[in-house]
Amino acid sequence: MIKQLVSFGCSWTFGDELIDPSLRDNIPHSADHRNNDYRDSHSFPGLIANHFGWDYQCLAYPGCSLQAMIWNLNWWLDNTSQEIINESFIISGLTEESRNSWYNPYHQHAGEFAGLHRYMHSSWLMTDAVIKDEPYMDEWREFSKLYLVLSDCNATRELNFRETVRFFDGVSARFEIPMLQLNVLSNPRTINAPTISTDEMSISDFINAKSARDSMIAAGGHPNEKGHQIISEHLIPQVRSVILNR
Repeated sequence: MIKQLVSFGCSWTFGDELIDPSLRDNIPHSADHRNNDYRDSHSFPGLIANHFGWDYQCLAYPGCSLQAMIWNLNWWLDNTSQEIINESFIISGLTEESRNSWYNPYHQHAGEFAGLHRYMHSSWLMTDAVIKDEPYMDEWREFSKLYLVLSDCNATRELNFRETVRFFDGVSARFEIPMLQLNVLSNPRTINAPTISTDEMSISDFINAKSARDSMIAAGGHPNEKGHQIISEHLIPQVRSVILNR
């Protein structure tokens, strides 16, 4: 019997920019721990969990890459009892395949779970907003530039996508965890895997195609409360189908 939903992904799945109105003037960003309950209950995975009467655990994180999603899933498997694993449903919100992450033992914003999110994400290296005081920032930026010059290409991005989808799909089969994988950000690739959504559009394209798009997007480009509600309503039938076809 399913009792909880666990999500993996980036800021869209995390619920970035969903901030409790009563805290808006008192916290620096939506990832502040005081905002957890509000963000989790208004994000599309949290809304789906509430619809089915499940608990919700968010292991998505802003800036996550596909690689970081694999690491977070490994962490969850290593730090979760078999009983809870057996009672879980997973949503894997596949992010941009061009992103990369590297383990950073000095990362100062490791979050509430020990050993989790100790990563340096390539998406973070494009801005000073989140990690301007991070140790060795110049070295990380240089490291990222060298990676882009020496290794990044369409072939590595495709490998990144296929490796992630098949890893999550394999975990679903091995541990008998019902799972729905979906392209959250625009991704032209497809792959034959039982757990992946059959939607032709990514979640971001789905929202952008809506005539009322401007009323569903927050200032920073993420879905607002209305946007997450629309996404959850779109995905609930797919989650139900996964359950019925176990």
